[in-house]
Amino acid sequence: MKNGWDPDPTLDWLMTSGRLLPGPAELADALCERLVDAGAPLWRLRFAPRMANPLLRAWGVVWRRDEGAAQEYTVEHGANLTDAYIGSPFQYVIDKRLPFRRRLTDLDIEADHIALHDVARDGGTDFLALPMLFQDGLAQGISIATDRPSGFCDADIVAFERLSRYLTPVIEVMAAARSTGSLLKTYLGSDPAAAVLGGAVRRGDVRTMEAVVLMADLRGFTAKSLAWKADDLLQALSLYFEVVCEAVAGANGDVLKFIGDGVLAIFPVDGENGSDAASRDGLAACAHAHRRMQDVNNARRQVGQEPLDFVMSLHRGPVTYGNIGGADRLDFTVIGPAVNVASRLQGLCKSLGVFGLTTGSVAQHAPIDLPSRGRHDLPGIPDPVPIFEIPAGP
Repeated sequence: MKNGWDPDPTLDWLMTSGRLLPGPAELADALCERLVDAGAPLWRLRFAPRMANPLLRAWGVVWRRDEGAAQEYTVEHGANLTDAYIGSPFQYVIDKRLPFRRRLTDLDIEADHIALHDVARDGGTDFLALPMLFQDGLAQGISIATDRPSGFCDADIVAFERLSRYLTPVIEVMAAARSTGSLLKTYLGSDPAAAVLGGAVRRGDVRTMEAVVLMADLRGFTAKSLAWKADDLLQALSLYFEVVCEAVAGANGDVLKFIGDGVLAIFPVDGENGSDAASRDGLAACAHAHRRMQDVNNARRQVGQEPLDFVMSLHRGPVTYGNIGGADRLDFTVIGPAVNVASRLQGLCKSLGVFGLTTGSVAQHAPIDLPSRGRHDLPGIPDPVPIFEIPAGP
């Protein structure tokens, strides 16, 4: 090759063992290492395909020769409306589906996008962005920069354009897998998503497991739904769900579903997370949710909005966990007596006027003694159940 490096061995590797690597960061590391070893004037590589996800717009990988392993990152919705994207090389190649090339040694402070100035400031001398056309009709982008004083030569540009054509189908497959996994995690939760991706997809694919079941319920939701504007109600629900989901995820639990204004979550009891740990995690989630909601309510009061009040309940026991549903519509959920008990405790919270209640199955593993609220008859439960209060905390 006139420029002293030959892309063909790297392209052959990419189409064989390279495309089998487990993730985009591993792919970027191995690919860039091979390119540099082949003599390519590569200093920085970045790609950021779109993601089919209601919470995130895209995910990306950036590799730099002087920074070690490639780093993954995510892009939130709305980023395409910011100055960081508008007028950028990525917008150019995505909108126009054409390559973008700019030497970085003579940038104009007004005319050139801030992204180019950032790359130049870090040591880049020449910048190339190329479109990647996916099967769904969308264009994605990949950028390549060098720190070689002379920049890219014409043969470098030709070689990198060939690389992008070979790399596009590999990135497209990884992007599809990433979107699928992300969607499943968003709508099912981490553990159910892993189970479905692992093959537990048939109707009736269920297992019995021990778990601490958490249920949360917003107080006065029916009255609020009648009295509040729809936008105000949806905003309040989103805040409440965010508080509970954050608390559950932070305590190693999984939110399985939203039922109206209710939340159903579990903390599995297994070899690594026994009854003590699962019970403590459930109690920690309740405490975190209560503290976080206090912050939310303080902010709501400052703007004249009504505070949100909710209750939480915990019970440990066997549950049936997996896919149930009709012939063409499945739901990944848990059912069983433990879920029923946790649900009944919610109603008791409201009648006793307390934030949270649990049974002895969880209370016995609590790090502190929980106040007893006596034995209570629960609908559908044959014998009175010892009930303990979950402190609301400070």
